[in-house]
Amino acid sequence: MYAYGNDDIAPSLLKEISESERLLVWSYRRWIAGMRSREEAHWKLVWREVNCIFDADSARSILGGLQSIIAGIGLHARRTLRLHPPCCGYICADELSFVTLIGACQRRDYRTARGIAEWLVQEEGMSGVLEGAGRIATVLSEHRLYLPDRSSRQNELNTIDAEASSESQEGLSDPALYEDPADFAERARDRL
Repeated sequence: MYAYGNDDIAPSLLKEISESERLLVWSYRRWIAGMRSREEAHWKLVWREVNCIFDADSARSILGGLQSIIAGIGLHARRTLRLHPPCCGYICADELSFVTLIGACQRRDYRTARGIAEWLVQEEGMSGVLEGAGRIATVLSEHRLYLPDRSSRQNELNTIDAEASSESQEGLSDPALYEDPADFAERARDRL
């Protein structure tokens, strides 16, 4: 589940993160926007942008990893996750968790990666989220694009955000992200 909106903590500026992280956050946001609006134009835009930077096989692997993460979160989120609209200049704690998870996988810091995944999803969603993050991390490493270590800042944000989320959980529920997860997964697989 996802909810658009402000964080209960002051969000960081998107321009303060690395270019690779910005691409990942933008792709994540745009993919969700396409799912919500059911407009393939969002997915095509993500494909075009990722494919401009990576070869087609690498782009497919990144988008397949993104799909695994989104499916794991969409089906097994512990709470409603927040994200900003695609062109917003801010980044919230949940979006930062997404790139921190991938960075932890890239550094083979599996303890941190698992901790972030546990914070985001229930046990049933862990394998998909970790597998997806690992796929993205592998491609980035193959292309010598290394994400910074944000795990200490992420732990602070997770603690603050968890407290805020538990206080404001009511009223944040969003309609189910997927009407039929199997149908969505099949359509998305066909695009990749």
